[in-house]
Amino acid sequence: MNILELDRQGLIDLDPANVRRKISIEELFHILQTLDALWLYDYAALEKGKKGYHAELKSMLCGDGFVNLKSVLKEYPNIRKVLAYQLVLLIEEKIRGGMRRPTHIAGVPSAASELGEDVAAMMGLKVAVAIKDDEGRIKFTTLLSENDLVLFVEDLCTKATGIKEAITDAVSSGLVNIASIILEEVVILSRGGLSEFWAVGKRFGINAAFEHRLHEWMPPDASAELKAQYPDANLCPLCTQGVLRLKPKKTDDNWRLITTAQN
Repeated sequence: MNILELDRQGLIDLDPANVRRKISIEELFHILQTLDALWLYDYAALEKGKKGYHAELKSMLCGDGFVNLKSVLKEYPNIRKVLAYQLVLLIEEKIRGGMRRPTHIAGVPSAASELGEDVAAMMGLKVAVAIKDDEGRIKFTTLLSENDLVLFVEDLCTKATGIKEAITDAVSSGLVNIASIILEEVVILSRGGLSEFWAVGKRFGINAAFEHRLHEWMPPDASAELKAQYPDANLCPLCTQGVLRLKPKKTDDNWRLITTAQN
């Protein structure tokens, strides 16, 4: 099965049972780009004078890439299972390397909730449930015993914000003892360059099936509030080169422009 040869309909019809192997990052990016869930700035085109556009992210920072794994995981269950299997392979590798085998898998909500269920089913494990409440706060809802071990999985890691919130609530709620949490996170794509994070006083390792750094920068016209929120953000080099920015998914025209302007 050559994923790189599949068009949109081919991916929609893909049987995940036919992809029981490690896929390459090129195959991952082909899947996401074909399903309108990934855009990457083309620096080679910039050198040829094709400036195109770069992204204004939800954070209001500038970016040289945009990825929406959440939409793929929700809309294409077969692709979600292909990606879940990538996490299974990674988890089994970690176990062979000495990580304790979990009894439960918890998907960080809401993007990775069903992903976690898929991983648990493939490994014959139980599901630990975390949800987002009406105010968008992550809440852990599964009571674990002292003999249980939970491993958190996630679709995308940038600054580890969601996973830290999930772990913190799991412990503070009294439903989980810190000793029952495996001090590792398993993620499909790490885009922020992190290798670890701290939560509830413990160091957690970040284990990604795929890694690709997507940069975030401060726009030249940033407000004082934005600068205070992201004090370590560097000035956007694309803005300084005159590359216009737009919100990739605000309109269909925006998505068409940002994905085709450097062709």
